[in-house]
Amino acid sequence: MAHSNNDNLPACAASTNPTRYGVKQLSLLAIIALLVIPHFGLPAAAADESEQFKHSDEKGMFLVATEQLAHSSFKETVILITHLSERGATGLAINRPSEFQLNQIFPEVEPLRQHHEDVYLGGPVRTNSVFVLMRTKRPHANMYRIAKDLYFSAGMSALTHGLENLTNGEHTRAYVGYTGWAPGQLQHEINRGDWLVVHADPDIVFDQDYRSVWKKLLKSWSGQWI
Repeated sequence: MAHSNNDNLPACAASTNPTRYGVKQLSLLAIIALLVIPHFGLPAAAADESEQFKHSDEKGMFLVATEQLAHSSFKETVILITHLSERGATGLAINRPSEFQLNQIFPEVEPLRQHHEDVYLGGPVRTNSVFVLMRTKRPHANMYRIAKDLYFSAGMSALTHGLENLTNGEHTRAYVGYTGWAPGQLQHEINRGDWLVVHADPDIVFDQDYRSVWKKLLKSWSGQWI
């Protein structure tokens, strides 16, 4: 999936027009970028960016950090895989909200002025870009299915379209950045015991109690679901 410069968040991208978003917005996004990288740490390598957001049939799973990552920047992190192929993997951390809301980051974007939803930190790669998860039975053409009624897309147009067309039972959430693995890297980490693999569930993705998500999935994986 190709991304235009207009779909990028205007953090530090030289090609972005700063007058479109304003100085205040630029400063907020710069702060988010600084928060994301120390929070996660940079991955050893990322997948080929020209391929990483292509649709793949091998989707619909969470990665749940094990206790082996308790002393890393991915402690108690849950990642939804958005792409998986021989070229690598990408995903979004679903339980890491930022300190900022949509209307704070995009005060000059009319459709977002009344939206106070948290923006989540998807990972340390491309933190000047926005990615979108949507729960809907009415996906538009540029969305890719991850699980039942759960779709992934990227860019401001996808975000505003998702928020403006919500009906009962539908949800849209924005993320900045993503997490990436080079070919074979994720499988190596799973084999090493860093991650548990659990089927994706839209209810978990949009759970408002993000602090409980990691524990819920551990219980589900171990058969101790309550």
